[in-house]
Amino acid sequence: MRAFWEFGGLDPDGMGVNFHTLSAALRELVHDRFDHYHLNDIPPFDEIPPTTEHLAREAFRILRAEFDPGPRGRLARVEVWEGPDSCASFEE
Repeated sequence: MRAFWEFGGLDPDGMGVNFHTLSAALRELVHDRFDHYHLNDIPPFDEIPPTTEHLAREAFRILRAEFDPGPRGRLARVEVWEGPDSCASFEE
């Protein structure tokens, strides 16, 4: 899974947000919530099929709702990879 962030400006150190902060948010808010679990038992996948497309959309929703990248940042896109040659992405 990959999350893409856009920043309309940089802080004095030349960063939108520290990369480790973004990586930790993806891991803690999304990866740890779904990895090694039976997805059909976890909302919303107890009501919709856990397709790659739905996973990308749900990861996007979670990150946008539960992580604040600061006043200059916004979540641009989430990709969920099924293998080295195939993925689905979601953006708004």
